[in-house]
Amino acid sequence: MRINKFYESLDNIYFVYCFLDTRKPGEYIYEDYRFDFEPIYVGKGKGIRPQRHFTLYKRYNTRFYSKMYSIISSGNKPEFILLSSGLTEQESLDCERFFIKTIGRIEQGGTLTNLSDGGEGQSGFKFSEESKKKMSEARKGRKGNPLSDESKLKISLSKIGKPSKLRGISLYDLHGDEKSNLIKLKMSKAASKRTGERNSMFGKNHTDDSKQKMSSNRVKKFGEENPNFGRVYKEEEKTYDSWRLTNENGDQIIINNLSKFCLENNLNPSCMRDIFYGRMKKHKGWIKVEKLTDNVKKKTPK
Repeated sequence: MRINKFYESLDNIYFVYCFLDTRKPGEYIYEDYRFDFEPIYVGKGKGIRPQRHFTLYKRYNTRFYSKMYSIISSGNKPEFILLSSGLTEQESLDCERFFIKTIGRIEQGGTLTNLSDGGEGQSGFKFSEESKKKMSEARKGRKGNPLSDESKLKISLSKIGKPSKLRGISLYDLHGDEKSNLIKLKMSKAASKRTGERNSMFGKNHTDDSKQKMSSNRVKKFGEENPNFGRVYKEEEKTYDSWRLTNENGDQIIINNLSKFCLENNLNPSCMRDIFYGRMKKHKGWIKVEKLTDNVKKKTPK
């Protein structure tokens, strides 16, 4: 039988698929099955399992992923075909085992890069407590690659002027009453594990050496070593953003200090900024808030 190519999105059912090496066209016949390219891997799964290999091959160095890398590096693209679909998980495991045996792994004189005869399955797999403990011990003391100062600066600059999408939105708005209550309960339980005797610092005091280190770090940020320590800005040096405000009657005014204007006119600065960000439509008669960034004053260097 001829196996047709399968490119469509897969339903949430189990299936068995096969990857082909498009560099090696020809007639590859195994019993009643014929392939147009050399088969290199048989797997089972559901959803978008085959498509995920096109991402995973960049991260892992298995025999199959090395083959994928070699194919893609040569300017070709591996293809996958559907061998069987609409299966239960056990049926897919049996089917996977059948095709691996029929085509054969490299160790058996075949062409498949599979490392086993198939049929093991990973769905619902959970590590044992012993395995979790070993992995935890192996990771202790490891530190990830710290970001360079340049990378930190780039990340910081990229976020300037971009308000959080979740600003002003509560858990209830995001998840509804039932789920938000569950989330709060979990947070409360997690917090209770860090209070009282459960806290790692309960009944302990920082050593003099630790206190000295913390004090030294604080001095660099807030003490006399801070370049702006004790400095009093002149009025002309202070930074004020310019704003254009529009009320319900269509009247407009331009101000240079939104916080001060709100304080003098019994307005809530947060509500006015929410109008600016589009999260509110009106606040005490004001319906539009615009920021005139061209009019922002610059601080004079010291």
